[in-house]
Amino acid sequence: MLKNVLFRLGLLSLLLSVSIVDVVPQSEKNNSWQYYGQRAIDEYKAKNYPAFLENAERAVQTGPFRHPWLMYHLARAYSLNGKTFEASKLLNELADMGLGTDSAENDDFRSLRSTAEWADLSKRLAAVKSSLVRSQTAFTIPEPDLLPEGIAYDPKRRTFYLGSFKSKIVSIDAAGRKNDFKASGQDGLLSVLGMKVDARRRLLWVCNNTRDGVAFVHKYSLDSGRLIKKYTLDEKPIRHEVNDIAFNRRGDVYVTDSLGAAVYEIPADTDELRLLVKLEQGVYPNGIALSRNEEQLFVATFAGISLIDIDTKTRTELAHVENIALTGADGLYLYGNSLIAVQNANPSPDRVIRLFLNAEGNKVEKARVIESNHPLYALPTTGVIVGDSFFYIANTQLNSVGAGGIISPSTKLRDLILLKVNLN
Repeated sequence: MLKNVLFRLGLLSLLLSVSIVDVVPQSEKNNSWQYYGQRAIDEYKAKNYPAFLENAERAVQTGPFRHPWLMYHLARAYSLNGKTFEASKLLNELADMGLGTDSAENDDFRSLRSTAEWADLSKRLAAVKSSLVRSQTAFTIPEPDLLPEGIAYDPKRRTFYLGSFKSKIVSIDAAGRKNDFKASGQDGLLSVLGMKVDARRRLLWVCNNTRDGVAFVHKYSLDSGRLIKKYTLDEKPIRHEVNDIAFNRRGDVYVTDSLGAAVYEIPADTDELRLLVKLEQGVYPNGIALSRNEEQLFVATFAGISLIDIDTKTRTELAHVENIALTGADGLYLYGNSLIAVQNANPSPDRVIRLFLNAEGNKVEKARVIESNHPLYALPTTGVIVGDSFFYIANTQLNSVGAGGIISPSTKLRDLILLKVNLN
């Protein structure tokens, strides 16, 4: 099965049927990796496999270095064109990253199955596919169609908050009791994505988006539930999608705009939403976390993880050891001198991974998979760190949503499971 929207980029874009190429300026389309990636998809669908290979090679040549999805589809193109050695080499490199298990069952790789390399490669892929389960169930949430994406935690009241594509926010207390913090559609809620609790200031920050590219950041009082302020991005025909939030000790807030390819800030002193830095169009900034000294932002993008200097407004890419994949991260969180990432947009499997940083915080030196291919997984997205534990929804079931946000009547949804895994 070919994963579209340039190899399974942001979920809301998928629901809106927005291709990554759609948000790349026309002047950049004919020489960008996004352009070649979309051309590769189109040629694959047309079963023009030589052209699929040509465009997949160009996407890899012009795209982010050693990007897992680009590597995976180039391997597929090699296989379909009888270049089995090249395909096997790429799949082995993906296995080194702990990725690529889709290829074991994908008939596009059937040409490899008669080669001498396949026996060892298939064993490696099977090992990568095996489940790593270290968590326990924290709560079961009996609302299967809640479709949560964002999650936050208030340590004072020991309460979790879950956002929903059902246009509401629910709270879950320490006893597991669920209530609506905000009813469906209240305060103009539509598609709720990332959320963060500022426990010191008793605030809940919420990302909210419409289907026509208008985005809002809501600031709520945790204690009264009152909407304190709504910040708006409405620049049609430019499309915006506020996706995730971070804040520092001063109360300055930082927000990713996935479709607008930017990071915005809300300084505590002015309390106004303004542009912090513009990124390359099409990289889809998503999860965000502050560095330990609060001078830089880690921002998950399609290309990997960017480091943004808040003062100079400059961006560099977070360096990493070659066989570590920084891509595919939805949620992103600082834990000590490491990052916790929920990776759900790489070639399978979905997983939670810990990325250990060097002393300067500008390179990932090693990685440890915390949990992978859990039997309960149905598109895990974001989570929240509470002490030394990471809480996240195993089965958001957002992958059951079709174009326009429609769930097929034949789709059988399950109760939601909130998992708790120790990070030590």
